[in-house]
Amino acid sequence: ELEALVLSNLAALAIGGGDYGSALCWLGEEEEVARRALAQGSPPWAAAELDYVRINRSVALEQLGAYSEALAEIRPLVERLPGESAASPDSGESAALLVNLAVLYRNLGDPRRALVLLERAGRLYERLGDRSALANVHLNRGLVQELNLRAPESAATELARALILARAGGDRGEELRTLCALGDLRRQRGDLIGARESFSQALSLASASDARAGRWTAEAGLGRVARDAGDTAAALVHLRAAIAEIEQTGEGLGDSTLRGGLL
Repeated sequence: ELEALVLSNLAALAIGGGDYGSALCWLGEEEEVARRALAQGSPPWAAAELDYVRINRSVALEQLGAYSEALAEIRPLVERLPGESAASPDSGESAALLVNLAVLYRNLGDPRRALVLLERAGRLYERLGDRSALANVHLNRGLVQELNLRAPESAATELARALILARAGGDRGEELRTLCALGDLRRQRGDLIGARESFSQALSLASASDARAGRWTAEAGLGRVARDAGDTAAALVHLRAAIAEIEQTGEGLGDSTLRGGLL
């Protein structure tokens, strides 16, 4: 059980740092440990561990753009979701699953269903008092409003709330992702100074925490801001830096299909 826990933590750290190839490897080992335990008996932790593997693998696949594969991972868990009772001991896990499902539906073109799922997850996290998780809910609500529903005012409100919660919770990862989303929104609205500030802050956070996905997102954002400002030379520097980070991540993926999708 402890071995599976350590492998789960290693996978989570790899996902947070944008090293999805390592994350998938750790998750494969975690699954093997849990299945071996199940074959030797029926310890209560092993079945739950397999659920965690599915959820975390889904997150890694989603980050790689493999949305259908990610949805297939967590679909078996969805039917077993408990109700919204505050007394439920696994309400945090249920909320996390709802958020993951919402992200996938948003990317697969069903933003209205994503918002319904995010509302439900938000209520669960409110009861738990989990500010970092609430920041993630508001971030994803903001992305739905920005990217799917084309409602920039609503998106700005959601992202501002996400940033406040992420900073209050001390969650650098959520802060980084929210800053990148704010940078995109501000650039699209013509606020190049605000966009550059958001992406620059995100790049500093990503560099300090060695978050590769954050670095390429921030570099790409700064490149687009420079391009829009007419500074072609600076745009090329930032965009090439983003490409290098993405290609380095792709080299760590053993699956050629996943690597091709990421690139």
